[in-house]
Formats: sequence, structure tokens, C-alpha cells
Amino acid sequence: MRPFSSNAHPHRTALASALAVGLAMAAPPGLAQNSATASETLSEISVEGDSDVPSATAPVDGYSAERTRSATKTDAPLAETPQAVSVIGSDQIDAQGARDLRQVMRYVSGVVPELRGNVASRYDQLTLRGFQPDLYLDGLKQLSYFYTIPKTDPFLLERVEVVKGPASVLYGQTPPGGLINLVSKRPVEDQENRFYLETGNDNRLGAGFDIGGALDEDGDALYRVVATGSRRDGPQETVETSNFSIAPSLRLRLSEDTEFTLLGKYRNDPDSGSYGALPYRGTVDPLGDGSKLDRDFYDGDESFESFDRKTVQIGYEFSHWFNDSLEFRQNFRFRDAEVDYRSVYGAGLVDDETLARGTAASQESVNGILVDNQLLGYADTGPVEHTLLAGFDYQNLDADRYYGLGAAPSLSIADPNNDQAITPPARSSYDFDQDQIGFYLQDQAKLGRLTMLAGGRYDVIDTTAVGPDGTNRDTRTDRAFTGRLGALYAFDNGIAPYVSYAESFQSPATSNTAAGILDPTEGEQYEAGLKYQPPGSDALFTASAFELTRTNVPTTDPATQITTQTGEVRIRGFEIDGKASLASGLDLSLAAAYLDSEITSADDGTEGNEFSQTPDYTASLWLDYTQPGGAWKGAGAGVGLRYVGEQQVTNDNDLQVPDYTVADAALHYELGGVKPAWDGWRVALNVQNVFDKKYVSSCASPNFCYYGYGRETTATVSYRWR
Repeated sequence: MRPFSSNAHPHRTALASALAVGLAMAAPPGLAQNSATASETLSEISVEGDSDVPSATAPVDGYSAERTRSATKTDAPLAETPQAVSVIGSDQIDAQGARDLRQVMRYVSGVVPELRGNVASRYDQLTLRGFQPDLYLDGLKQLSYFYTIPKTDPFLLERVEVVKGPASVLYGQTPPGGLINLVSKRPVEDQENRFYLETGNDNRLGAGFDIGGALDEDGDALYRVVATGSRRDGPQETVETSNFSIAPSLRLRLSEDTEFTLLGKYRNDPDSGSYGALPYRGTVDPLGDGSKLDRDFYDGDESFESFDRKTVQIGYEFSHWFNDSLEFRQNFRFRDAEVDYRSVYGAGLVDDETLARGTAASQESVNGILVDNQLLGYADTGPVEHTLLAGFDYQNLDADRYYGLGAAPSLSIADPNNDQAITPPARSSYDFDQDQIGFYLQDQAKLGRLTMLAGGRYDVIDTTAVGPDGTNRDTRTDRAFTGRLGALYAFDNGIAPYVSYAESFQSPATSNTAAGILDPTEGEQYEAGLKYQPPGSDALFTASAFELTRTNVPTTDPATQITTQTGEVRIRGFEIDGKASLASGLDLSLAAAYLDSEITSADDGTEGNEFSQTPDYTASLWLDYTQPGGAWKGAGAGVGLRYVGEQQVTNDNDLQVPDYTVADAALHYELGGVKPAWDGWRVALNVQNVFDKKYVSSCASPNFCYYGYGRETTATVSYRWR
């Protein structure tokens, strides 16, 4: 019996024969004979089977993952994938005490993890290779609309996979910097159960559990339930955050060749802190008296401000093996989200004593349907082994919005009154509907130690936007073809050089003016790199150099206020990523990046400038040691350093956010080393920003700057059992 999530494919001839027969039937008479002959030849090919390999959705043992599904959708070995990919497993997430995706991404190269600093705990906003990445969950896009941006607690995840560079061939419209795929915890046959309790500064309280197992004697039905929740005072005065998530799942073996996994998620965020901002003058630059605003300065209003988000997601993963060479997969998800949001936000200084403010209010409802059909086959043509993928996917986003902006009373900086009478803004209704249909093909061909990758995709996107209050209707259809090529050669000593080329596109948001004004933005990337996996080790290091270009970027002429698509941004960069888990008990994660950004075309006078919020240099290092034996078995400590270089506030390049370096630390101990009866118990202490450094993490404009998180201390006690 094939085990759950087996990737066995002991023979590859069936798909090759089927493809050849199909070509013979579709070809003109003169070619059909040749195709039929090819079919006869292919049907005689015989190859030895591959042994079972770990699934790319399985837990990562230590820090260094073996495989990735996100980069190719085929569970390819990371060391043989001609593309820069970073994988962060749950062991590293736990060791670093990461409580949201931004904290998980702090130790990945090319990432600016805190675009909104300490005020935006409700969203995971960051940049990857200069651009905000799309978020995916289990290979399907996290559909969102304005304030319904989803958020997933890392405790629900088995791993986070970061695919760098354009990925439109497999996923449709995506930004050129890459995407982040969150891989859910799923039922497994050898379940290790767990619960935890945590506390910390800012009155933090949290708890969670992860339990599962078999529902029948034969193990054909497995379940898992993961839940987590927390509440704490916010970084700003008078606000707090709270959330709760639960993710039940059920895996059924319907036959030796057929699996069905049901995945559900529910999240409720009744409180999500502040979503305001502070001015550049008063945070980066001092006020006239030489002072700066406190890190906990609150620009909002405690009586007016609120945020309530509820998200339900239900989906499944289905797979069926027709034979040992041909598999069908179907992934489906339905998402429903509702947000009720009211905010008072800082809008710049009136003078050094007064902060201007505005209001925003929105009620939103979003429904999304996504389905991805994949036909995966394995075939050999002579000495070349092929992993072939054909896919058809569809997604629909249907959103309603009742939204408005208004004015709010100003706020005294010296004596702030965060409880004033505020009139809600007038609101208007908006409707948005978008359908995307895509067809894609991919071939991973392996000839000895040489791996070659080629793929192409065609998309059609229909978009309709109506508003405000039905007064305007914008309808458009976009079509795009994207491609990718790559090659990698793996030497015996573990060194593997590679080259790749990839394209991306994104349909622009509808303008509510006239249909067809803007074309999709397009991206392309050339990348060359070197991967090194020391033989016999649990480690992988990647160095990559790339040139990434995004075209059709809308720019506005300041003189005429006419918007055109002459904009182009080019980012040249070099990155290093490394993960290792050594037998001595040492785990490490290292990352460094150099990004040289330039606006190469624009109508707004910024041509030749650096791209905003894109620092030239970023780097991080995390080391964690756990004593593998002896009297102190299970005792360990971790230390990390994070550096983010200087950033431009806007494309005008007239203001800069200074660079900063932050330190993290951890202590942990598995109590079974003290007493066997305590086996499974673990205590940990995590401290982020150990020295409580006060820094501005980023600025979106001169009026919208954000302090980074101060010192956060979290104590956790957990218990694992089988």
C-alpha cells in the first residue's frame, strides 16, 4: 500500500507513450506515421523506479529543507532547482519565537520585513527584492481586497516557502519580486501532539494546541486540529490586539492510489491595534526643540477606532495515481472574509506642537473561489528523465465595500487627547469582481547531473469595478503569456551552478474612470547562482545574482497630471542564503543581500533615482545551540542579529530612513534532561530587540513613518507527547 503523501513513481513510460499517441492522433497524416513510430519506440523504454522521497509539505527536520513544492509544484529537490528559494521550517519558527509572518521573514535575504513597523500587527506587509510579494496558502493565492488582507499565525504552519523572482508561469498574475507560500500543518501518520502557554511584556497572554492521529485501526483516516490565540496591549498607548485561529484537517486514503485532504481555517481578530502613522519630522528628524515623538505615541482615538475581521477558509487537496507514472491533483479553496474598520490616523504636522489627522471607515465583504488542476507525469526519452506538468486554474474574487475618508480633530503632541468627539466620514459603496483563468505547461528534464526547466502559461483576466454608489463602471479584459527557463548542473562535491530566466505580469487595479486605460505591469528576471550542499550534511547554501525589471509602471506627469505607463524600475542584486543543522547541536540561518535599485523611466521627474523603501544592504545571522547529550542535554541558547540599510522615503530621494541593527536572543531547555518523567516538557525565553533600540523601520511618505518594535520578552512552556 502506498503511504500517505508518497511521491513514488517507479516507471515513467506510460505518460511518454500517451503523449506520443496523442500527438499521432492530432498530427497531419504525414506526421502521424512518425509519431506512431515514436510511440512504439517509447513503449519499449524501461527504467528503474525511484524510491519514496519526503513530501515537500512534510515537516522540516531541523533548519534545512530537502524539497520545495512552491517553486515547481512537483516536490523538486531544493539543491536541484534552478532558482533562489528559501524555506523556513517550524523548528526555526519556534526557536526564534516568531508570532507573525513578518517576524518569520526577518532572517531571509532581500526582505524588508517591517514596512508598517509596530503599528500594523493586523497585516503582514513587507518587500521581497524591492516589491511587495503576494501571499499564498498551500499553493493557492490569499485573495484580498483593501482591508481584508489575510493573516495567518505561524503556529498553524509546517513551513514557509519563499520563491524569489517572477512566478507567473505557475501562479498567474504575481509581482516580479516573488511570492511567499504558507504550507499548513496537515495530518500525519506519526503525529506528535503539543500544547503551549506563553506570557510576556505588554500583558501578553497566549495559548495553543496541536493534536491529531488516526481515526481507524488501519490508519486510512487521519485528523489534526491546530489552534492558537493571544491578546496583548498594543505598542501604542490605549490600544490592544487579540486574535484566535483554529485549523482542523482530515486526510482520507480512499484507495491505494487516491487521497483526499480536507483543510479548514477560521480566524477572528476582534482587536488589531493602531493603523496610524507618524511624520518624518518628529521620528527620523527631531522637532524644533530637539525632541522626538515617543515610540508609544498614539495618533488615533480610542473611542472611534476599531477593527474586527473574521475569515473562514475551507478547501481540499485531492490526488489520484492512474498508474506509477501519471498523477492527477486538484486543489480547491473557498474564502469568506468580513471587515468592519474605523480609524483615525496622523496626516502630518501642522506645526511642531500639533498633528493633523484624518479618518477612514470601511465595511467589506469578500468571497473567493480558487481551483488548481494539475496533471503530473514522469517519462523517460532515452537518457533524459522528464517530470511533466500540465495545469488549468481558475480564481474568482467578489468584493463589496462601503468606504469613506473624512477629517478628524487635530492632536496636541505635548498633551494628546485620544478621546474626542469625531464624526464618522460619509461613505459610498463599491463593487469589485475579477475572474482569472490560466493554462500552464512545464517540463523538468534531467540528463545525468544536468537539470533543465522550461515552462509557459497563458492567462485571461476579466475585471469589473463599480462605484462610487453605482455611478461609474470600469470593465476590462487582460491577456498575458509568460515563460520561464532554467538549467542547473550538480557536481559530485555538492556544488551546483545554475542560470534562469522568468517573467511575470499583474493586471492593474481598476481606476473607476474608463476601461482599458492601463495595461498590466510586466516583469522579467535574469538570475545566475551557485548552490552548495556539503555531501552527507543537513545544510544548503545559495548565492545568487540577478537583474529584475518591472515595466509598464504608471507614472504621473506633475505638470499635466496625466498618467502614462512609461515607468520602469530595475533592480540588480546579489543574495546569500544558508541553512544548516549540524550533528553537534548547532543550527544556523544566515542571509545577506545587496539591492541596487534604479528608476530607469518615469514621467514624474524621478528617472535615475533609487526606488523607495529598497535599502541597498540587508543582512541577518541566527545561531542556536542545543546540547545533544550529557547532564545538560536539551539545554540551549540562540542569538541573532538583523541589519537593514538606509532606505529612500519616496522616489524623489529627498528624505532617507537611517539604517538600523537589532539583536534577538533565546534560551530554552528540554526538561527531560533533568528527570525522565519530565520528558516532553520544554521551557523557553525569547527576547526580540534585546537592547530596546529605538528606530524607524520604514516610511511610506513624509507623513507616514513607523517605529520598529521595542524589546519584546516572551516566556513559553510547552509539552509534546505521542
